Amino acid sequence: MQIKEACKKIGVPQTTIYRWRKKMGILEETRDGLTDEHLEMFQKMKKTRAGYHPTKNKKEKVVENAVRCAPNANELKVNDGDIREVRALKEQYNSNLKVIDFANDLIFQSMDRRRIPDKYLTDLIDKYQSLNVKLLRSLGKLAPLGSDDSTELMEKLSDYI
Repeated sequence: MQIKEACKKIGVPQTTIYRWRKKMGILEETRDGLTDEHLEMFQKMKKTRAGYHPTKNKKEKVVENAVRCAPNANELKVNDGDIREVRALKEQYNSNLKVIDFANDLIFQSMDRRRIPDKYLTDLIDKYQSLNVKLLRSLGKLAPLGSDDSTELMEKLSDYI
């Protein structure tokens, strides 16, 4: 049987077949010559192979669930008169804040169950807090001095630092 036929029958790309042949010790480069025994072994290898799973990463699930949460009292107000850049930065800050709060809630829930919180949650909080500090600094550069926005930004920045 040829390799192309075997690929169609098993449902894997040709490069995978070449890799499996190399693992099995078949080093000659022939396009045909696959025996039924080889085909059965390839099918077994495919069954044991870890394939793609449609479930998302845990971090992505946390972010998706956090975006659906209720608004936070510490969020920045997005005004209609804001320029596009400022509006985008404020919306990003607010969504990051939701992720941080949601991850904190998950940590507290695991502590209530007397379990050690997962490391990815603490890493996620650190990442989004550092992003929020950068966003506040860039918003501070865009907001005019003495305005309500700049004082609010400085207060929020002092909370992080």
